[in-house]
Amino acid sequence: MKPTQTLIIQLVDEMGKPFRLADIYIDLSFFLQGQYRYGFRFGPTDCQGELHITYQDVETKRAIEAKTFLMDYNTPLDDCDDLVRISIPSMDKLKEAYEWNTKWFADKSSEDAKGWLESANAKIKANEISVKLHGTETIVSVPCSVV
Repeated sequence: MKPTQTLIIQLVDEMGKPFRLADIYIDLSFFLQGQYRYGFRFGPTDCQGELHITYQDVETKRAIEAKTFLMDYNTPLDDCDDLVRISIPSMDKLKEAYEWNTKWFADKSSEDAKGWLESANAKIKANEISVKLHGTETIVSVPCSVV
C-alpha cells in the first residue's frame, strides 16, 4: 500500500447490491513477495456497509504493533505487495481474538477489541477475496450472505 492510496470496501449481497449493514469488522492481510507479512483488523463498517481504509490507517496500526513487536513489524508498508486479502472474521474468531487481546494485553487492551464482541459479524458470511491496489482509490465489493 502506498501513502496516497485508499481502499474502499462495500459489502454487497448475492445480487451485487449494496448490503447496508453496520458494525462489521474486516481483516486485511498484506504480503511481501507473495508471502504473508501483516494482518490487521479494521472497522466497523458504517450504516451503508462501507469501510474506508487509508494508508495512514494501516500505517498507524503497524507502528503501534512495532512498538511491542519490532522485528515482526519492521517492514515498511510501502514495500508490501499491491495484492491484499480481505476477509470477514466469524464471531468465533472475534471472540478468540478478544480473549487473547485481553489476556495478554490487559493493561493496554485496545478499544477496538471491545467492539468486536458487539459487532454484527455473526449475521453474515463471506469468502475471502484478494484485490490489487491501484491508483489512489481502490473500490472493492465483498459479496456476503446472511447467516
